[in-house]
Amino acid sequence: MFSFFKRYAETITGVDVYPKISLIIFFVFFIALLWFTFKADKKYIEEQANIPLD
Repeated sequence: MFSFFKRYAETITGVDVYPKISLIIFFVFFIALLWFTFKADKKYIEEQANIPLD
């Protein structure tokens, strides 16, 4: 079944750009998440952590 999709995808012109775009989106999201994690206010983190307990 996967070989059918692989053969079909190889016939599409410009299909090689989609994995690159996906990698860039993932990388940007990961960097943004790291940035948010290190720059977030500790009080805000504590409030979010206590929401399930309230």
